[in-house]
Amino acid sequence: MDILKIPKFTPNNSLLKGKEILITGAGSGIGREVALACSEFGANLILLSRNTKKLYSLQDQIVKNGYSEPLVVEFDFEKAKEKDYLNLFEKLCEEYEKLDGLVHIAGVLGYLSPVVNTSLNQLNTVMRVNFESNFL
Repeated sequence: MDILKIPKFTPNNSLLKGKEILITGAGSGIGREVALACSEFGANLILLSRNTKKLYSLQDQIVKNGYSEPLVVEFDFEKAKEKDYLNLFEKLCEEYEKLDGLVHIAGVLGYLSPVVNTSLNQLNTVMRVNFESNFL
């Protein structure tokens, strides 16, 4: 039986050179790994997370690896209100003419429990981070 062979895609190291990429949830997990990968391909990064210690650790690692220093922005999607998004927007407009990409990974799962055990406050937090942040 013949198996469909798909050629391996190997992107050019300068694939994202000069591109401005904003990554939310960059402090850990998938967001951190995406940031490291984008830096390897030449992107100029804007990293958002609620944990500045983790962001600065990532910034140091990116610079240590020989890539351009990313902008680090503390931003807590759990507590953010509309004015916080507007302030973030204004700050980014001052620093950058455009964004070439957005990787919105910030998210929360809430507690693993039956729905009847989920408080309205917990549900609001999950909805604010995972749903509202996409619109604001």
